[in-house]
Amino acid sequence: MTLRLRPGVTIHESGDQAILLGTGRDAAYWRLNGTAKQMVTLLLDGRDVETVVTATTAVVAADAAVVRRDVENLVTALLDAKLAEDAG
Repeated sequence: MTLRLRPGVTIHESGDQAILLGTGRDAAYWRLNGTAKQMVTLLLDGRDVETVVTATTAVVAADAAVVRRDVENLVTALLDAKLAEDAG
């Protein structure tokens, strides 16, 4: 699955962190740490979950299964918060 931001959602980068800001009735505000920012950036660039897992484990000292779970949870949370949608 790849993601795209929903209409009206913006991403604001600040150093190694980012803010996702939704507007309208589904307004939401999310702060992303550096790792989550990298994951979201890759997903928004059209990368699939496995590619994001591989790229993330190359940078952080974490087990691939843990990173995969984190990426999948992040995707689910972004979809549930209506900040992103499946770019399918």
